[in-house]
Amino acid sequence: MVLDASPVLGPRTLQTSQVTLTLRQTDARNQQNLGGCPSRGRVQGLSCGHPGDSPGRDGDLHMDFSKLTKADRIIGGAGILLVIASFLSWFTFSLAGFSASANGWDVGFLWGRLPVLVVIAMLVWIGLRRFSTMSLPDEIAPLYLAGGATALLPLLKLLIGESGLSRGFGLILAALAGVGVAFGTYLKFLEAGGKIDELKGRASTLAGSLSDKAKAAAESAKETTKDVTDNDKS
Repeated sequence: MVLDASPVLGPRTLQTSQVTLTLRQTDARNQQNLGGCPSRGRVQGLSCGHPGDSPGRDGDLHMDFSKLTKADRIIGGAGILLVIASFLSWFTFSLAGFSASANGWDVGFLWGRLPVLVVIAMLVWIGLRRFSTMSLPDEIAPLYLAGGATALLPLLKLLIGESGLSRGFGLILAALAGVGVAFGTYLKFLEAGGKIDELKGRASTLAGSLSDKAKAAAESAKETTKDVTDNDKS
């Protein structure tokens, strides 16, 4: 006689197996509907995909700092430092126990406000390009160099100074930060496909064109002066 040694499944065991099978089928359907994300790992408003995955909505910001290049990091760090330095003391004045100071927003639009506003615009632009899904226009490499040149204005102000005023720590910090931004924009210029040789060629062509126009204007002025002189003599 052969005895069956397999356990006998009772009604409760069968019911538990059916519930488990139903849950697995439901989870599989949810995974298909959610694009491969299991229901237990899905929280409303969050995604259980890879860290770099985006929900796919245009204009969303996803702060993945690994997307930042070396130039982006240099511009970002030096740019934030320049913004902070603009609120510190750039020039100080003291006389007979009385002292006063002026920050970057008090020394004029050209020297303080313009560089800060340009740097803020660059930070926003880099942030949108790296962290946003919205469509943006193509980069224009020479614009980065123009922004870098603007960031060097505090350095020029540090060299020029103000009559009767002492240079403050904020101006020195802003000048150093401007140098950092300028270096970052140079790297950004190269990243955007810019070439120094082409830039030199364009600058040489522009200088030659301006020189020719200046010579033509000078000759025209001489002829006009000669005609006026001849008319006076006659």
